Amino acid sequence: MKKTFILLFLLSLIANLIYAARPSVGDIKSLKGIKKISISAQISEDAKCRLILEQRLTAIAELNLQKSGIIIIPIDSTGIETLLLISLDFTEIPYNNEQKSGNCFYYLRIKLMQQAEININKLFIPVTTWEIGIWGYLPRGSNYSKRIEEVLQEQLLDVFISDYFKVNYPNVDIDE
Repeated sequence: MKKTFILLFLLSLIANLIYAARPSVGDIKSLKGIKKISISAQISEDAKCRLILEQRLTAIAELNLQKSGIIIIPIDSTGIETLLLISLDFTEIPYNNEQKSGNCFYYLRIKLMQQAEININKLFIPVTTWEIGIWGYLPRGSNYSKRIEEVLQEQLLDVFISDYFKVNYPNVDIDE
């Protein structure tokens, strides 16, 4: 059973690496007109055991978006309409039934959730309108936290910021 799971996981990893760092849900057009964003992070218990902190990932995202000119509002503000959610699932590869190997797979993603109106009673619900994720492998002894932070910043947030500016400010070159 474990071998089958690992094989399927590896096949999934390979497929995702081929298509890594591309939006998987929605369209960049859903980013048009967004003025303010709140940010939150959710990580698995295994990631917490590796000292990867939700607050740290949130702070990295806030800093990167603010540097690019996107307005960030605190998560506890009232009237949040747009939420950028960072999620991290982390799984250690078993060595045998009694030992852990120290080698890990992760799936890191960010998704943009916006309020959508349902025609029944003018009810608003959160809907994922843009999402990107990437699978990765962390060998034993690597700096797990540092690597996750690099992937978040250099591969996922950069794509989000680029897409955001493509639809909101098409004549601005964000690489300057």
